[in-house]
Amino acid sequence: MLKNLKPSIIVQRDRVAKLLAHIDPHGVSRRWAQVIPRRVYSVATPNSLWHIDTNHKLIRWNFVLDGCIDGYSRLVVLLQLHTNNLASSMLSDFLTATNCYGIPSRVRADKGGEFTHIRKLMDEVNGQGRGSFIAGKSVHNVRIERLWRDVYTKVLEKFHDLFCAMEERRVLDINNHVHLACLHYVFGKRIQQCLNFWKLAHNDHPVRLEKNKSPKQLWHNASMLYSNKENTAMTSLFRRDPSEYEPIFERFRNIYTLPEPDSIKIVLPRFSLPLSDEQLGRLSASINVLRESNYDGIDIYVEVMKFVHENVTM
Repeated sequence: MLKNLKPSIIVQRDRVAKLLAHIDPHGVSRRWAQVIPRRVYSVATPNSLWHIDTNHKLIRWNFVLDGCIDGYSRLVVLLQLHTNNLASSMLSDFLTATNCYGIPSRVRADKGGEFTHIRKLMDEVNGQGRGSFIAGKSVHNVRIERLWRDVYTKVLEKFHDLFCAMEERRVLDINNHVHLACLHYVFGKRIQQCLNFWKLAHNDHPVRLEKNKSPKQLWHNASMLYSNKENTAMTSLFRRDPSEYEPIFERFRNIYTLPEPDSIKIVLPRFSLPLSDEQLGRLSASINVLRESNYDGIDIYVEVMKFVHENVTM
C-alpha cells in the first residue's frame, strides 16, 4: 500500500514488525497463536515410504509427467514423460523404479485412477490392511509436491513458455493432430533428456539439512546402516526371497492385459505421425531431434513437419 503513494514510502520489514508489536501487542500475539507449527518429516529408513504423483503442467499439449521420490532420502527414483495418463504407463514406470531401488514398504499417492494398478500390486506384494498403499489429499504428499516445484522451475517452465510462444506465432495448432504428433516426436525426447539430466543433478546435490549429504548418499548410507533392521523396507531390500514376489511382478509386467480403470475421467487421445514404418526409419535417420538448436528445437520441429507433409502428399 505504501508503494502506491506518490512519492512511495519504503520501510524495512523488520521495522514494520517492531512498530506493530509496539502499537498492537495483543493483535500480534493473537496472530502468532494462529500460526501452524512446521512439522518434522520422519520415516524409519529408505524405501519406508515412496511418494508418487503425476504432473500436468504441460497437459495442454498432451504431456504428462510421472514422478516418484523416496521420503527418507529425497532420492528421485522416477521421472518419466508420457503423452498419455494411463494407469498401465504409471505401473510400467513404477516397476522400472523397483528394479533399480527395490520394493518400498508403502506408497503414498492421491486418489487418481492412474494409481489403481500400483495399489493392487502393493497390496499383493506387501499385504493388505497395513497401509501398503496410502491414498489421500495432495497436500499430504509433501515430498513429491515439493519436487514438482523444482521440476517446473528448472525444466518444465522453459518448455511451457516455448509452446505458448509457438502457438502465438501460429507455428503450433493444438487442434491439429499432425502438429501435436510432430510436437511429441521432437519435444518428447528433448524434455526427457532435460529431465534425466536434472534428476542426476538432484540426486547428487548436497542437502543442507542433512549435513550436505546428497540424496544418493543418504539412500545408500542409510540402507547399509539399517540393513539388519527388521522392517518391511529393509527385509525386502536385503533378505526377502525373490520367489515370493516375482510371480506377482511377472503378472503385472504384462501391462497390456490389464484393463484401464473407469475412475480415470479424461483419457488423453494418442497422436502418431501419419507415416509408414519405412518412412519413420528415414525420418529418424535424417533428423536428429536431440541435436543442438539455436531456436530451442523449433527449427527441428519445422523440419519434421516439412518431412511429414512431403511424404503424406506423395
